[in-house]
Amino acid sequence: MDFGENPGSESESDYLPSPTAPEPEPNVTVKEEGDSDMADPDHRPGPTVAERPRFNMIIKEEEEEDDEAEAEEDEMVYPGDRIKSDPDYLPEVTVATGQPQHQKKKAAKKLHPCPDCGKTFDRPSHLERHENTHTRIKKLAPDYTCSYCGKIFAKPSKLARHERGHTGEKPYSCCKCGKCFAEPGHRKSHELTHNEERPYTCADCGIGFFNQSKLQRHQRTHTGEKPYCCTECGKTFARSGGLKTHWLSHTGERPYLCSDCGKSFFSSGDLKVHHLTHTGEKPHCCSVCGKGFAQRGNMRAHERSHSGERPYSCADCGANFAHSNYLKIHRRIHTGERPFPCPVCGKRFILSGHLGRHQKTHIPKNNT
Repeated sequence: MDFGENPGSESESDYLPSPTAPEPEPNVTVKEEGDSDMADPDHRPGPTVAERPRFNMIIKEEEEEDDEAEAEEDEMVYPGDRIKSDPDYLPEVTVATGQPQHQKKKAAKKLHPCPDCGKTFDRPSHLERHENTHTRIKKLAPDYTCSYCGKIFAKPSKLARHERGHTGEKPYSCCKCGKCFAEPGHRKSHELTHNEERPYTCADCGIGFFNQSKLQRHQRTHTGEKPYCCTECGKTFARSGGLKTHWLSHTGERPYLCSDCGKSFFSSGDLKVHHLTHTGEKPHCCSVCGKGFAQRGNMRAHERSHSGERPYSCADCGANFAHSNYLKIHRRIHTGERPFPCPVCGKRFILSGHLGRHQKTHIPKNNT
């Protein structure tokens, strides 16, 4: 099969109010006693007070991203870089109210990454303002350096949280089941799983969520919406964290290092999954047959093999899949995306397994 790259997304235009024209001064005419407006047939009533021009109001729409797993990536600064200090930034999109609501289209945001810390912004002016904080904070804040990997943080609390990723310390335990977590926010999210009420339900597959933001993020797996766009290659993502992790593939940085084998990874999630290959742990078990899995998503996809449920549907051909990754791979048939190129001949493939099989054709066979 042939596959191609995802089409690039156009950036969303900024709408600004038109400049205000100066208000003309009214002409003042002094009438002598006895003059009458009615006596002059050519007389027309003078203009009333000029009405000030109305501007199209600009409404800011904020998109909420509530993913605590990405918090560590937002806070870290690499050795030699400047210290990042400003709070997490969510891109703002301005839309003129003169445009009908039903005609607005959500275009992929063109994000501009900070060269110092990787934080992304939707406008160059916002990026420039953010870059000034690096210089200012560098003069004021002390350096808190990780003793394991050398990463620098602006606050000791952020350094302590980061170092727990190296030590594996999990000081926060669930009061109901005793499960331990490295972050209090992770424990809080887990404790909600003991509450059976999930008021936000996906209309497509029926999965329930504890808050509206997680439901909106999940719905992108059905709609295919990817509002975050890489300014380097044009690839789009459903989550801002996915874009930040992808950006590391352009810089070549792999900040997460395995303490057992030294292998490095782009994200902390990839490192955690990799650790399970050393321990052999498979903490997620199928409720039907008891089969264990290292990742919860793989377990859920497996459980659908028992129920026959296929909640992920292709918008192009209607094919249904049990796992969102299966749908993602299938869509490459329609888009033509081939993300795995051969380093020898440049031929591209849909799957890494197909690439590995192809690379064997470049190995010369020994004559016997």
